[in-house]
Amino acid sequence: FGPQCNECLDLLRQKSDKFNFRCILGNHELYSIMGNKSFLVGYQSEFQEETTSKIRKDLSPENRKFIESMPLTRKAVIGGKKIEFTHFPINKDFYSDRNMYLEHGEGREAFGKSANGKDQDAVIYGHEHRTESTMGDDIGTIGTTTIGETEFINLPSSGCVHGKNTSLVTIAIQDDKIVTEAHTVSYEREKLEEALKTTKNPNAHFFGGIRGDE
Repeated sequence: FGPQCNECLDLLRQKSDKFNFRCILGNHELYSIMGNKSFLVGYQSEFQEETTSKIRKDLSPENRKFIESMPLTRKAVIGGKKIEFTHFPINKDFYSDRNMYLEHGEGREAFGKSANGKDQDAVIYGHEHRTESTMGDDIGTIGTTTIGETEFINLPSSGCVHGKNTSLVTIAIQDDKIVTEAHTVSYEREKLEEALKTTKNPNAHFFGGIRGDE
């Protein structure tokens, strides 16, 4: 999505065994190996197709294989709680209407159409870029919606951030409750801005108003 896709994937592959990383597919990983297919009708615009076509072309064989090995969802039992991880809640009617993900912004009602969360205590997801409404170096917030006995927990974005900080979220079980906490992490913002401008990356605006053609 950004200007250094191969480098990011190289780092993940190198560290995955040491740190026991477990990855899942998101929409841009799918774009990078499949292109602008109908699995996300109406979501990807023409400028994104231009970018993902380039990423798809530039991916190393090792990184393509790494992405192809990722599942759409993962389930785990943590502290006795059944937790499902997904990039965004998947539409259970996907094969009939071809929209993989639920519609954005529909609120509580949308989660009733989700294929995720069945017999789970929580569904952890991202995708909605909860940093887009923040200002400066704010990392965004964690949002929670409860449907029946299942919590749908939306994490802030760690990639498309507007300031000099990004985030990681820790999850713990305390007194039989799922507790999440967002932690601020600083990074070399100037290097990202320079790379976005140098490569004229059309996704630059997702990083807080940076224009790739300046």
